[in-house]
Amino acid sequence: FVLVALRFAPQQAGDFKKVLRCVLNNSASTALALTVHGQGARPSILLENDGELWCRPTCVGVSSTATHTLTNPTRIPLVYQFDIPERYDAVVAVDRPAGEIPGGATVELHWSFAP
Repeated sequence: FVLVALRFAPQQAGDFKKVLRCVLNNSASTALALTVHGQGARPSILLENDGELWCRPTCVGVSSTATHTLTNPTRIPLVYQFDIPERYDAVVAVDRPAGEIPGGATVELHWSFAP
């Protein structure tokens, strides 16, 4: 019994298929043809409203909230992280500033603006 492990690391997006030849007992007559398949995907994320977030106008000391969605249209999980500039850190917040979105999933984020 032998366990064989293969690594797939595509350099571009697309479907890949390769036939591997496995020789048994050093005899070409016992060779097996193994067909392996792989798919490479380019990371992508879709932001609702072309990435624009709009909160209702509000007064100093009062909070305004908005909901925004992130969609992962690919088959691979994606890790995201929002980098809110330090000068806005006290007035803009998101409930999940970082996380992972499974392939084909959508995440709803809740933002708050409190000047």
